[in-house]
Amino acid sequence: MALARRTYELWNLGGPEPLVEQIWPADVVFHESPELPDGGIYRGVEAVAERMRDLVETAGHFQMSVCSLEGCGDYVLASCVMRARGTMSGLRLTQQIFHVMRCRGGLVREFRAHLDARRARLEFERLCQASRMLAWP
Repeated sequence: MALARRTYELWNLGGPEPLVEQIWPADVVFHESPELPDGGIYRGVEAVAERMRDLVETAGHFQMSVCSLEGCGDYVLASCVMRARGTMSGLRLTQQIFHVMRCRGGLVREFRAHLDARRARLEFERLCQASRMLAWP
């Protein structure tokens, strides 16, 4: 879970760039929140970084505050509060957001965003159960 905390610290300091350099492997995958109408899946560090840059351009450099972390094997469920100020509108946004991360070898290999706590929890539990089943002899 230290890696998850470090990920948010790096994001808050410099957005996607330090994550590209230190946290995301070349084949990272980002699943945008299914609650968003235009959410997509981004594969590869350049595609993920570009999507994050687009989000920052729209919403401003948002800060992430970790509320809780829960681990299960390679998976971490993070509950966070995201705070942003729109670059064009100046509007302030505070939004609870959840990430389900797959961490291995000191890298965040995949992460999934959710705005709905129940959906995030169900996905975390599904992935944990699947990983346990793969680990059985």
